[in-house]
Amino acid sequence: FDSEMENLVTDAVTTHPTPSTQAAGNQRNTIINSHDDATWILTSAFIIFTMQSGFGLLESGTVTVKNEANIMVKNAVDVIFGGLTYYMFGYGLSFGEEKPYTNPFCGWGSFFVTASENDMGWVYSRFFFQASFATTATTIVSGAMAERTKLEAYMIFSMANTLIFCFPAHWIWGSNGWLYELGAVDIAGAGPVHMVGGITGLVATILLKPRHDRFNSDRPPPMGSPTNAVLGMFMLWWGWLGFNCGSTFGISGIKWILAARSAVSTITVSIAGGIMGFLLSYIVNNRRFDIGYMINGVLGSLVGITALCAMAQPWESIIIGAIGSLIVNGSIELLNKLKIDDPVGCVGTHAVGGMWSLLSAGLFSRRDTLADALQHQSIQDGLFHGGGFNQLGIQALAVLAITVWTVVLAVIFLKVIDFVVGIRMPLVEELIGADIVEHGIGEIIYDKKHRKLLNLGQYQRQSVDAIPNESREQVRTVMSQHGRRGSGLLGHCHVLSDAEVGAFDELLSQNQPDTVEGKKTVNGLLERLKRFRFSKTMCPSSDTISTVETVNYIQECQEEEPSHHVRHIKSQFHNKSSKKRQIRISRFQKKNSCSEAVPMSTGDRKATTNGDIEHSQINMTYI
Repeated sequence: FDSEMENLVTDAVTTHPTPSTQAAGNQRNTIINSHDDATWILTSAFIIFTMQSGFGLLESGTVTVKNEANIMVKNAVDVIFGGLTYYMFGYGLSFGEEKPYTNPFCGWGSFFVTASENDMGWVYSRFFFQASFATTATTIVSGAMAERTKLEAYMIFSMANTLIFCFPAHWIWGSNGWLYELGAVDIAGAGPVHMVGGITGLVATILLKPRHDRFNSDRPPPMGSPTNAVLGMFMLWWGWLGFNCGSTFGISGIKWILAARSAVSTITVSIAGGIMGFLLSYIVNNRRFDIGYMINGVLGSLVGITALCAMAQPWESIIIGAIGSLIVNGSIELLNKLKIDDPVGCVGTHAVGGMWSLLSAGLFSRRDTLADALQHQSIQDGLFHGGGFNQLGIQALAVLAITVWTVVLAVIFLKVIDFVVGIRMPLVEELIGADIVEHGIGEIIYDKKHRKLLNLGQYQRQSVDAIPNESREQVRTVMSQHGRRGSGLLGHCHVLSDAEVGAFDELLSQNQPDTVEGKKTVNGLLERLKRFRFSKTMCPSSDTISTVETVNYIQECQEEEPSHHVRHIKSQFHNKSSKKRQIRISRFQKKNSCSEAVPMSTGDRKATTNGDIEHSQINMTYI
């Protein structure tokens, strides 16, 4: 009786394949046997699509506040521009089966994806699912390029990155892909998605070079919003369940069992990765639980299970997750030691984590009856299940092939884009922040065409006058908020920090006038800026030289006679003598009617010892 009931249930949920589906029967992991399978695939793709929000929140929370909106826009660019090229040719080069052109290296056919009424359901389901994978591979790269990349260049790159992704996707998942025929195991995209995205990010960050002043301090720039970063981690965690469980490509037959096993392996691996992240932070950071270690531990472990998600046992997932978290956090610290600037940690999480994922499949893979549902007829037992080194060798070959392919194409594409439009933002725009430069967000106004800041002193005075009854401490808070959104470019009584002086120094080195006299004048200007650094009292009513004006003056030194600017700064600062800086401060404040100085915090008082200024935490710019 039980056997008859099981047959009835099977007949109820399984339909006969259409002729077109039978023709695609050899396509790995893409056979759709029922409406339930199509629903499962589409639902999983919807969940995977929400990972774009997770990446956006994680990256915007990790970068400094002056770039948080820009990094969210870049995540939208990945879908808009990358999705276009995947529709045009990416899907065809990955899964096209038009003979005789399809070969083990690439697919051919299905360009500008369309389908007949009979084929429409499974073709569009598969396309949408794979498109979500392709855009994720590009999104990974945006974290490594954050805070210093031109948006125009990134748009072009998002379109080109489809070519880097689609060929490894064919090797691993195509019906005649050469790695698939060898028996390589990668169920949910450790190679085509995570390795391709992470390695491309590594190439990009090396070519871009570090953010300004990144490694002049032992501590990285402050996170723009740790809360957003953690929220982004949760959304990615949720998306990974769709990522891994959806890669069973259905729930008909016994595939629902594989989906359940994927869910358990995904949650157990992240548990182990999170625990290892907390433990590492506790040991390395003197009993502090660093948010970055937790995030990278969880995400690194999730990448680690991607290749074997539907085949791993829970105890195996825990081992894979713990080792993955350790490797990912260690690799991120190593990159910092090597002064490779990866703002979000995507290289360690995705490139190194993806490599570990593929290799771990060679250690823990096991041929069982469920593997046939994934069309893995060539799979062998891994090293830890008595299969020897055969499967591990195939997985290592996949790691090597994908690495070489990605490095070569990423270098070519990025070099060409850099030659045509330039990839890195000019230093001044980097210091101001991409939110203002690219999107006009914030109180500071920037003329992108002429690369010139517009002074905002009048706006700031109006902002302060609008709250005449507020206390001085509240005025200070308001001005600090203006500085936070405006990248710290306060229009009045602004402190020239060591970081800013270094920024101007580098700016001058890139924009030196050609004449010897011009160089002398500009260098003299820089010396005056270095010498005159007054105490951090907020004087919103004063009409002093601002950082906005200073940046513009330095830029104009290349176009006009610099002596005017030197005289102007000299008259504003009353820098008559190099003695007794504090006396100059008093004269400066008296001249500008700063009748009531805002009380300084302990940090400010320490910073102004002997009349000098160091990089303090209160109103310092995020540069």
